Amino acid sequence: MLPRFRALVAALVACAAIELHAEEVVTQPIRTFGLGSLSSAAYSPDGRYIATCGGEGAFLWEIETGSVIRTFRGHTGVVYSVAFSPDGTKVLTGIYDRTAKQWETATGNCIRTFSGHTDCVHSVAFSPDGTMVLTGSVDNTAKLWDALPHFILTVVGGSGSGVYDRGTVVAISAQAPPPGYRFDRWTGDTTNVANVSSASTTVTMLADATVTATFAVARRISGTVWNDLNGNATRDTGEPGLQPWVVYLDQNLNGKIDPGESSQTTDSNGCYAFTDLGPGSYIVAHVVPPGWMQTYPATPAHIVVLTAEQDAENINFGCQPKQQADVNGDGCSTPRNEPSTRRRTFPPPRHPPHFSSGVCTSAGMANPPSP
Repeated sequence: MLPRFRALVAALVACAAIELHAEEVVTQPIRTFGLGSLSSAAYSPDGRYIATCGGEGAFLWEIETGSVIRTFRGHTGVVYSVAFSPDGTKVLTGIYDRTAKQWETATGNCIRTFSGHTDCVHSVAFSPDGTMVLTGSVDNTAKLWDALPHFILTVVGGSGSGVYDRGTVVAISAQAPPPGYRFDRWTGDTTNVANVSSASTTVTMLADATVTATFAVARRISGTVWNDLNGNATRDTGEPGLQPWVVYLDQNLNGKIDPGESSQTTDSNGCYAFTDLGPGSYIVAHVVPPGWMQTYPATPAHIVVLTAEQDAENINFGCQPKQQADVNGDGCSTPRNEPSTRRRTFPPPRHPPHFSSGVCTSAGMANPPSP
């Protein structure tokens, strides 16, 4: 009798426990999200978004509107799992193709792929500090990965190669060009190169990149500044070169030399040369000292068009003292040599440049050319 009584009491206690712990069944959702079959969903840390994944891929939803605001494109096969980083700026997905991918929440861009499993990745998670990623696979392994993206920069023909964190601004420099050559430009993965035309520039690391420094034959512009004794705008035998006169490349066309504009000073023979130039148009002008006036060319400067195949020589300037130009003794310059007050104009571009038998070298002018 006692054993039966005890069994009855035990049964009543068990029924009471079931009655007390009966779970509530909820059948009415606040909002429904989904595109095709789903295998996983995750809540963003700030409570504004959810991420879902499944046979159709992975998506970011705005909870307030219930609409898809981002699609994480680039998966191959079913996406089995999804997770947010602790700060909500990254999303992690585990995929049928044996990889896991890390995405930027704000842009939907894939910033890293974790490859090493031999079967589907069914589970993913971030570490509490967001610096590591955990993946679980059907291959019976779980793997821990570095979550901070690193990118490889390869600089060919220069310095700066290395492995850098995402967003790092890396300084790169081209090596010294071979004799007779100049730096031309950076080629390759140049999307994030600050200035492809500068031998020393920077790269912002947002992806793996290979950039190559290229070189081209260096071209030159040369000529002479001479004392046009008779003011005939032609260099005659016996007319000397002028030293030290400044010749410059007038980049902003303002008729005066400015800081940063390339310049050369004439030597004892009045010769000058700009080297290490690339193809393009150049305005070549010179600084006329007080008390002097320019007799050649008739306009303030030369326009020179350099090609990749040819240098420009005999880009010359003739000058004489202002009092020397007063040939009739009336205290004024002759009409031909009167300083021009007209609007600044230029002769037609010289391409190909004008050449003659005379060449200005460090030894002076041989067979003086006609300008």
